[in-house]
Amino acid sequence: MGACVVSCVTAGPADVPQPPLIGPIIIQNAVRPPASTFLTFLPVEFIVPVRVFDPSQPIECHVFIDFNPGVINNAGTFPPCVVQPGLDGGITLAQFTVGVTEVFDPGICHTIQCFVANSFEDISPYTPSTSLGADSVTWQYTPNGPGGCDEFDGGDGAFPPADAPTDRLPLTPE
Repeated sequence: MGACVVSCVTAGPADVPQPPLIGPIIIQNAVRPPASTFLTFLPVEFIVPVRVFDPSQPIECHVFIDFNPGVINNAGTFPPCVVQPGLDGGITLAQFTVGVTEVFDPGICHTIQCFVANSFEDISPYTPSTSLGADSVTWQYTPNGPGGCDEFDGGDGAFPPADAPTDRLPLTPE
């Protein structure tokens, strides 16, 4: 007869994995007024539903009119809104208004953008200060309806243009 040795090794349960940190995310299809339509009038209020993953952190929203990255924008015209999420996180509403100012002329076309993040850099109001990133939503304000605004036209891509002189060398070798 043989002897048998049995042992039982026990270990505590594994740690529950922590979900990765995620910045606020705009629920695009619930934005009011809808971002997919042209605004022919200035709404009383813009409502931006944001999914928040860390209810202990407030979120900021920065609003820009005719945003142009890389240059000084009109960030000071519209003060940032700071929203404290509910205790359970989930959906938080960021709300703002746009009024007639030196930046917003209701008689011409504009692009209205709202950026949301946990926080933004002090020196750059459109750069999130954390690696969690930012999200944005854009509205097209067209007081004369769709097609009533001048658009940038890059042409048909043909080189050289039809009115270019033919008595010179081409700009790039063929």
